[in-house]
Parts: sequence; C-alpha cells; structure tokens
Amino acid sequence: GWGVRAQLILEYFNIPYKVQYFNYTIPSLTPPPELKVLPVLDVTPAPGTTTTTSTLRIHDSLAIAEYLAEQHPTKALWPRDPQLRALARVAAATMHSGFSSLRGTYPTNFLSRFSGPGLRALYTETEGVASDVEQLFALWDRVRDASVKRLSELGETDDGFLCGGFSIADAFFWPVLWVSRRSFRYSPILPIYSMKGKGRKEIHRRLPDCRV
Repeated sequence: GWGVRAQLILEYFNIPYKVQYFNYTIPSLTPPPELKVLPVLDVTPAPGTTTTTSTLRIHDSLAIAEYLAEQHPTKALWPRDPQLRALARVAAATMHSGFSSLRGTYPTNFLSRFSGPGLRALYTETEGVASDVEQLFALWDRVRDASVKRLSELGETDDGFLCGGFSIADAFFWPVLWVSRRSFRYSPILPIYSMKGKGRKEIHRRLPDCRV
C-alpha cells in the first residue's frame, strides 16, 4: 500500500522512473537487508551531472512525496493555493500516521488475485475498524467541504478530487479506495469521497490499469 502511493504520484504527474518489485514469500525476490523497509526511492544522478555522483536513497512514502514535490514545483503535486495545500497536507499526514486498525485489518495486495470462497471471512471488522472508517469519512467530508468553499472563493474549477485537483493527498488514500471495493461493508466509498465525474474520468485516463 505504501509503495503504490509513491508510484501513483510518479505515474500521474509523468515523472520518469523505474520500478523494482520484491516478494517476501519468494527467497529469490526477497529485498536485501538495507531495503527491508519499503518503499524506497533511489535518486541517481542524471548523465553529465557534475555536482554529485552518489545515489540519494529516500525512505518513507511521505518523505518521498515531499522530495518529488520539491524537485518538480511546476507540476503542483500539492495544491498551489496555501489554504488548499494545508488541507491536503493535513489529510495526507493523517492517513500516514493514523487509522492503524483499518490498515492492519485490510492490507493491500495489488498483484495477487483470490477468487475462492470465504474472502470476507479472512477479515474481522472490529470496533477499531468501524471507528477508523467513521473518522475517515469525517476527514474526507471536512476537507472536501473546505476545499469546495475555497475553490469557489478562488473561482477555480473543482476536478472532483479531495482538494479540487489531483494531489499527493489523493495518492495517499488510493489503497483505501481500492480495498473498499473488495473487502469491507462500507463500500462503495467513492460517493463519500466525491472522486467522481471529471476526477474519476481523469484518473482512469492517466492510469487505465487501475480500477475503482
């Protein structure tokens, strides 16, 4: 789940990258000891670069996102408006550090496919999960309401994402949207999030292999 956040940002904003996958269940694909905590972004010097010859290694999905935003300021990975940017940062940071019951109960696996019976029986919806989901809905409603109001004040178009246009905040909630379609009784979650209309069409156009 954490790795796909970084990859979604790279894909959506057309930032060139190469991806390497690891698998903890297949010995030949197990990551080396220095990469036990994923995701990791390795930034290698561009050909002809003279200021540095070493590779910069960045751990943690939020740190990766912040680095990419700083390196590509014209792409607006965070909203350009300070108020919207603050809302997006609050949302991403809350997802990054919170909702432990929800994340622990519903892990994401984008590569495997399970079609046998009893998939829902693998997961137990505890009071903690229910509380996390309610808090998640409240966060989305609060941020969306504030964003819609601010976009109206600015006279800017609302593309239907969390803070209007797609940003790092949306990437951080992507695994939750994906899991909700497959696992728990609170789906469909998208109408709550308001990622519909232009926003939903745009993410399908940019990422045709993703399904929501």
